[in-house]
Amino acid sequence: MSSHLTRVVFRLLCIQYLALAPIIALSQVIIRERIEIKPRAASLRSTRSTPSGMTTTVQLTWDADDDVTLYADGPCGANAVLSESGNRTKTYTIPYAVAGEYLFRAFYYGCNVFGSKPVPAANITATVTVGRDTTVVFQGSVPPRSACFGPPGFIEWTYIHVRPYFNGFSMFADRSTIYTGEGNGFSFYSGYDCSSEERWYPERDSVTFTIISGSECGDLALGDGPRRDTVTLLAKDVPNLRFMPSGRLETLPVVVEARWNTIVSITSFNVRYSAILLGETKYYYAVEEEIEGEQGEPRRVLRIKETTSPTLPPGAVTSDIWAGNRWQDSPVSNFEDAPNSGKKLGVYWEKDKPVPGGGGDLPGGMIRLVGRYWHADSVYRVRLLASTDRMTNVVGVEVRKPAELGNLYTKAKDVFDREISVDDTCIAYGGQHGI
Repeated sequence: MSSHLTRVVFRLLCIQYLALAPIIALSQVIIRERIEIKPRAASLRSTRSTPSGMTTTVQLTWDADDDVTLYADGPCGANAVLSESGNRTKTYTIPYAVAGEYLFRAFYYGCNVFGSKPVPAANITATVTVGRDTTVVFQGSVPPRSACFGPPGFIEWTYIHVRPYFNGFSMFADRSTIYTGEGNGFSFYSGYDCSSEERWYPERDSVTFTIISGSECGDLALGDGPRRDTVTLLAKDVPNLRFMPSGRLETLPVVVEARWNTIVSITSFNVRYSAILLGETKYYYAVEEEIEGEQGEPRRVLRIKETTSPTLPPGAVTSDIWAGNRWQDSPVSNFEDAPNSGKKLGVYWEKDKPVPGGGGDLPGGMIRLVGRYWHADSVYRVRLLASTDRMTNVVGVEVRKPAELGNLYTKAKDVFDREISVDDTCIAYGGQHGI
């Protein structure tokens, strides 16, 4: 067998080995800070161009007699495998340059043959040129194969090309469903979008958050700032942005959009939170609705709704859904999710109509709640459970302080002739001892 044919057979065996099993790292170099090893699967070459005209050039130089193969894997699908060559310098130009991560692998095919002079390691220098800026991203040696039938020696490194701008970002709600008055926060990540030619500088370009659906359920607030449907802020301030629920119970999700020019990210979440004032009466009922499941399949769900009237709306479930279930005997229980949660059940509940002016049972499928306890240092929140033989749903109901009780008498004087607020006094004692 000729030496050329032997080399071809060795190449085919190596290729088959690499396709069926992970490469055994005979030499693996970790370059800290800007260079780190992050294996990634190879993909097809990209021919997309960019209006900027900038290119990324990868050059590999080595001093050994045997071949080195370079695999280049760049952002946005700019990938290639360089064919082997007898030259000692290989250059590959990625047809466009974007900020991001560039992964490179170099395979050295030199091998030691029994009885022959040992094959030296290949000293390799790799540089990356983006536009006019050239950086040496790796400089070191790779040993030869220990046996000519074994896999080649290899190194791999990652070059992070950093620019001060991005052309994409992603925004997510911290919770998919909120049950409490603390609301919902947002997570924000800058990134790169291969289909976008925008240049967004997070240090100077503000992003606008807008509630595009479900504004009746609440508002956006930046820190202690005012509550509104739209807030414009820098990316560094997003951790201080929250959606604050109004206390109105709705079934549709809240949809929030983050936008800068043509860069847009949208997130949605559900609000299962209802606020009831101290001394206020609210009625709750449920409806069955059909929604689209995660896989696009139709799915029936139970939705809890609220009203201020003891009349059951059309389409509501008429069976007794407020009887609890096997996990919870009562339809109303304490929602002790905060360190300062009140120990008493914050609401009074029944299935009877209020007296005077009423009397008798409420329509089937309806329950009445009255805000009973409130204190400035405590949170009185209950879990309201609706259940059928096929479905359940839960909402959080929190007792809040009323802004005022009336407008006839607002001020009075105590026995020491000091002026006091009638509302504040009634709220404090009523909330402490129960209504």
